[in-house]
Amino acid sequence: MVLVNPDFIKDQIDSVRTQIGRTITVYTPQATACLACVAAGDYDPKSDTSFNIVCPQCNGAYWINHVDGTDVLARIHWVGNEAITATPGGKYYLGDAQVTVDPMYRALFEAAQNEAGRVDVDGQHFQILKISPMGAPTINRIRIVLRGMGARPETAQ
Repeated sequence: MVLVNPDFIKDQIDSVRTQIGRTITVYTPQATACLACVAAGDYDPKSDTSFNIVCPQCNGAYWINHVDGTDVLARIHWVGNEAITATPGGKYYLGDAQVTVDPMYRALFEAAQNEAGRVDVDGQHFQILKISPMGAPTINRIRIVLRGMGARPETAQ
């Protein structure tokens, strides 16, 4: 009886990803405290806003929204005709691309999916359709199915 060594399998998958993988960028929306209101002590914990309703940075909201980008090494698979699925309602694509990443990034991709974040792959914007844990006997990779958003980083943000 041959036993499977999960660490050996994960090492092999990581080695392939290192050799043929490319960097993708995962964007997640973040909210940070307004530094002007923090310095002035204008935070109102009861309403979770600022006492300074004319603050030039946050306009009294106290929170400033921005987008954080995180670079991740991934194996990229561009989807073609083999990904067409037939249903009673017609055919549809499962996604425009699939990326396979290390399981330690699962929370990052789930946050990007839940908070309307995006993923940039080879200069194109994508939204996350599905996150699938893969591997046996333990999860050793995560496959993310992506759909193109029709914009490139140079032309649209």
